[in-house]
Amino acid sequence: MLNKIVDKFRIDAVLGEGGMGIVYRAWDMVLERHVALKMIHRQFTPTEISFRRFLAEAKILAKLEHPNIVQVYDLLEHEGSWFIVMQYVEGLTLAKIIEREGPMPYQRFSPVCKQVLAALGYAHRAGVIHRDIKPSNVILAREGTVKVTDFGLAKYEHHPALTQTSSTGGTLYYMSPEQVKNLANVDQRSDLYAIGMMFYEMLTGRTPFPPGAPPIDIMNAILDQPFQSPRRLLASVPEPLSEIVMKALAKDPAQRHQSADEMLNAITQFEYQVNYATTVRFRTNDAFDVSRYDISPQGPLSSRQAAYDESGRLPAKYGPPATSLPDTSGRGKFKRLVPGFLAITAAVLLILLTLKVWQRSPEMLESVLQRPVRAPERPAAHPLARLSIFTEPANATVFLNGDSIGLTPVMAYSIKPGKLALRIQRQNYLPIEVTATVTAGKDTTFYFPLAALKADTPKTLMVESETLKQTLPRPPVSPPAVGAVRIDSSPRDATIIFDGRTWGTTPRTIQEVTAGDHGIVLSKTGYREAYLSVTIASGKTQEINATLLPLMGKLRVIVMPSGAIFIDGEQKRPNAADPYETSLPVGSYRIRMESPQLGFLEKTIDIKADRPHELAIDFTRMVKLIVTAFDTAGQRVRAEVFVDGKRIGETLQELHVRIGQHEIEVRREGYKLIGNPQEIQLEESTAQPVRMRFTLRKIQ
Repeated sequence: MLNKIVDKFRIDAVLGEGGMGIVYRAWDMVLERHVALKMIHRQFTPTEISFRRFLAEAKILAKLEHPNIVQVYDLLEHEGSWFIVMQYVEGLTLAKIIEREGPMPYQRFSPVCKQVLAALGYAHRAGVIHRDIKPSNVILAREGTVKVTDFGLAKYEHHPALTQTSSTGGTLYYMSPEQVKNLANVDQRSDLYAIGMMFYEMLTGRTPFPPGAPPIDIMNAILDQPFQSPRRLLASVPEPLSEIVMKALAKDPAQRHQSADEMLNAITQFEYQVNYATTVRFRTNDAFDVSRYDISPQGPLSSRQAAYDESGRLPAKYGPPATSLPDTSGRGKFKRLVPGFLAITAAVLLILLTLKVWQRSPEMLESVLQRPVRAPERPAAHPLARLSIFTEPANATVFLNGDSIGLTPVMAYSIKPGKLALRIQRQNYLPIEVTATVTAGKDTTFYFPLAALKADTPKTLMVESETLKQTLPRPPVSPPAVGAVRIDSSPRDATIIFDGRTWGTTPRTIQEVTAGDHGIVLSKTGYREAYLSVTIASGKTQEINATLLPLMGKLRVIVMPSGAIFIDGEQKRPNAADPYETSLPVGSYRIRMESPQLGFLEKTIDIKADRPHELAIDFTRMVKLIVTAFDTAGQRVRAEVFVDGKRIGETLQELHVRIGQHEIEVRREGYKLIGNPQEIQLEESTAQPVRMRFTLRKIQ
């Protein structure tokens, strides 16, 4: 398909392929822009449900217009194939970012999550459930905007005929329990479960499932097994974020967040607690005058004219910043003093007037003093303000009141209203420091074009006022304190996941580890994962020795009327009638149940983790057996049938044989059995008559 012309589009690259369609990058030769073309696989015919779902995706996406959802432009047919024409987003999927970088720090995590929740909240309010939320369906564009894509499995509540009824849909790792059960009433809370699983992976670099686990074990874990919290895997994950994720992963939908907005509010509250649990700290010792940026409430970068336009999209380019020189005439200072002077004068006049009234009316004064004193009403809590910061280029570090809040773009960051200090810095660019005021209940957005740091840049950069300057370069930052950790386990050869990244197997020493708290996960097939935390001290090597506990399953064996039980050849219980119960490490075992008078039965079973396995055998039960014998010419002959050396009847008769393992043989005078007697295992589950055939050769 490369270089092929489809309508007015020239295909130039393959972006990805899924179970139903393949996505190309194409050039719109009329509008001169790149688009994404999603083509349905040719093996799907127009009569199949997959084709109807393909059309449904286009119709659903066409109804969704949101800055965090990939936009659909058109639907077209070309040479028997159908294409959805979509917005082309240049960037990386969350899956690629997690694969490359591992766990995300919460400063970067929060802005991404809020955009995903904003997109899903909008879709849910429009009646659309995505049903396939996962990191590969979330794109981080180069300018930092998050885009949710691939609504191919979406369930449109207003058109139930388009929903899936014969398959669960979705991707197994991110499927909710109700999707695994294939329930019909899957609603928006299933999307929130998938978001929780995606957030889990963003915070820890992995899902809570053991690496390489088979699908059946993953499904059982989704339905029945509790997940370890992200903080158990990675000690640096803040506890409130861990709780938000675990609530989203509740097995019961009623215990989860009930809407995307509710989950978004929880993350917003977390940000508020992180940023305002301690005293706000301002850095003014090296303030940089940015008076050339007008950031007053009427400025072009304020909440009145935010970076987003009315359609909710970020304009491609901004005009040059407004210039505002500092007031050196003194008139501004006089204007600021006038309101204060008038307020003081009014207060004095009010006091004098009050005293005059009380002098004329003592009764009035007494009545006032006798009134009950009411406690002052508690002032209502101020709503938060929200701050978004964009830079050109992006990926600049943002410091708010001296603390880093992540890389640009910073989206809808919740802050306490009032005055704040910002510092924007990026390697090889001039840093910027500003002070601004944000208003409660309003969204304020700033856009800063960064100036490249050139070789001939003076060490001291003077701006509009001699008293405000920025000195370059900054004092060198001292390297972080580091230590080491040696990790061992019993048994050895356990996979090490340190701070969300795989570091080989035990024993291993990891060098150059930043001092502080870290999380360790040790995993080995057949053993429970060990979740450890370690505090690394500067210049020291911390020793970790962990004993891995084997995964265990329960076995229950019942032998009737009585019998002995052997496991892998070792007798575990002599002849008895009561049930035998034990716990065994995960694995395969040979179980032998033996009745002294009635026979024995051997079976190989697989013990699985945290799941009971029951064997029940009743040696008094009988199974029907029909045996036939033929000569070498293929003619049927009559012969006697022997079971375990005892004659029980003749061929072509309906014989009855007890449950268990037996040796079957046929005999006839003047004939010799070709081959050996046959062994057969008869179990209680055998419902139909068992048929056996033997061949006899006539003796000359």
